[in-house]
Amino acid sequence: MKKIRILLPVYNEEESLRDFFSELNKTLSRNSLYKFEILFVLDKSTDNSEKIVEDLCDLNSNCEALIMSSRFGHQECIYAGLEYSKNYDAVIMMDCD
Repeated sequence: MKKIRILLPVYNEEESLRDFFSELNKTLSRNSLYKFEILFVLDKSTDNSEKIVEDLCDLNSNCEALIMSSRFGHQECIYAGLEYSKNYDAVIMMDCD
């Protein structure tokens, strides 16, 4: 089975994260041809995004978080996520806002 990583850069997304994650999981669960895993890359938000992502990852085995040490920006988060996703057959990048 092919492994697909969904790469989600996050910066100050607390208002939409839970709903986005719920809808994304519903959509991914409809496809049994691939194994989907979700990677949140957190770019040091000033809101509660980090806590929300940690909670989502604790409750969902198909989810993990990469937390940047400082505010680097959207493109650096994507680069870090790609570097962290080398063992996947494909990577899909999306925004979660």
